[in-house]
Amino acid sequence: STWSFFFASGEAAYVDTLTVFIALMLVGRWLQQRMLERNRAQLLADDGTQSLLTREVRDGVVRIVHCIGVEEGDELLIAPGDLVPVDLEIDEAVFCSLDWIDGESRPREFAPGQLVPAGGFNGGNRAFTGRAATHFAASSLVGLLGTDPATGSDGPLATQWWSRLSRFYVIGVVALATIGVTGWWWRSGDALRAIEVGTAVLVVTCPCAFGIAAPLAYELVLTQLRRAGVFVRVGDFLDRVRAMTRIVFDKTGTLTTGMLEVRDTDALFALSDAQIGILYSMAARSAHPKSVAVRRALEGHHAARFLDVDVHEHPGHGLSTTLDGIHYRLGAPGWAGPSSQTHEDLIFSADAVVLATLRTDEQLRPGAHDEIDRLQRDGYELAILSGDAQHRVTELGALLGLRSDACIGSHTPEQKADYVRAHDPARTLLVGDGLNDQVAMREAACSGTPAVNRPFMASRCDFYFVSPGLHPVAQVLRASGTLARVVRRILAFAVAYNLIAVSFALAGWMKPWVAAVLMPLSSLLTLAYTVMMLSRERAPWRS
Repeated sequence: STWSFFFASGEAAYVDTLTVFIALMLVGRWLQQRMLERNRAQLLADDGTQSLLTREVRDGVVRIVHCIGVEEGDELLIAPGDLVPVDLEIDEAVFCSLDWIDGESRPREFAPGQLVPAGGFNGGNRAFTGRAATHFAASSLVGLLGTDPATGSDGPLATQWWSRLSRFYVIGVVALATIGVTGWWWRSGDALRAIEVGTAVLVVTCPCAFGIAAPLAYELVLTQLRRAGVFVRVGDFLDRVRAMTRIVFDKTGTLTTGMLEVRDTDALFALSDAQIGILYSMAARSAHPKSVAVRRALEGHHAARFLDVDVHEHPGHGLSTTLDGIHYRLGAPGWAGPSSQTHEDLIFSADAVVLATLRTDEQLRPGAHDEIDRLQRDGYELAILSGDAQHRVTELGALLGLRSDACIGSHTPEQKADYVRAHDPARTLLVGDGLNDQVAMREAACSGTPAVNRPFMASRCDFYFVSPGLHPVAQVLRASGTLARVVRRILAFAVAYNLIAVSFALAGWMKPWVAAVLMPLSSLLTLAYTVMMLSRERAPWRS
């Protein structure tokens, strides 16, 4: 009866311990899935090309149709701001922005009979029609929107070595317990002692680091990044990004905001109050990016008042108005007035006499210069890869303190991909905002975007950010390093603890009740350390 009592007690302890162990592992898996779902909930919805819509004109009726059904010869209506889904043959002069294709933010004029390429946007202030030169399946837009295989991750922890190790943890513990029971029974012939050793092995092992603490560490880091406006899409990104040594930035919309600004406002404020009022009234009536830049530059000036003037817009040239018998023009050099300076792109004139020569350029993102300096000090190799004109890319790079050979311009999407392939793609993080970056992003090991207003971009990158500056790039890199250190420490502690504790248990130096105290204590210590090191107040990447 005594034997039966102790055997039953040992069996009960074994079953209870195994139940607790399995419960801990299930909780760990639940935390992993919870982290995955919470991140997925933050993603921008994307249905691929199936979600693209356009306006089709048929039998005098305009209908909203799916782009996937567009056939060659169909007549499409492209409203201001609309995407051109296929190469479109036009019968009138139009302005379209190709920044998704070549990174150039300035609208480009297309003459009657020309083809507007797929991926362009109507950058004018009126709608236009055109005939589809191809069916949608042959559109270059399909290739630009192609799904990135890297985003097909089956979970946030799918590729981490410790996650794979945890799958074999139960088998290993049970095997050790079996070895302990068998060895002690064979050595001593005492079944009770053998069961006691096996029970101690099962109880003292701590799966917390594998099942809970490591997933908790990832969850804490991802939560802190989300609070900072950074959203990680692909779970293993925080592991892969640690290996990056090279960061390649797109120019338009990434290093810059995509909006134009007047580079030197002195020429504007040298005008008389009457001239400023006229210039402001002309610029305020146009949606052209250069006109918007002039209007924004004049805002706040006491003479910038909206006057009742009749302003005419001349596509490809600029604006004109006549007031008190004087003919004013704001527009391109050569049309608005004679030009002698190399980089001027805007002239304000009165009766062909130049009143102000202006230069517009894109606005840098807030703090871009400081963030580029910080990344260089951290040892990263930086480069600009853009479809914009080479001289503009070089000028921007010089402004940010980058070498001229690291400023690459005038590249098509395919040339961008070739550049990435030729420059250590396995250690390259590419940050861009246009469809012209998608092909190159497939070649880079990691990718990110600030283009949250373009779901095709955010849904195909490893991470995206919503803050106006560039600091999220450095935040992600620092967060990844901190996470790695914390995970390594908790796993080192878990390995050391389990080796020592199991060794003591197998040697017969540990009673089951002692093991029952040590296991939850070690779990609490591991969790407490994880929370302490990755809490919001201590997060070093927030600074």
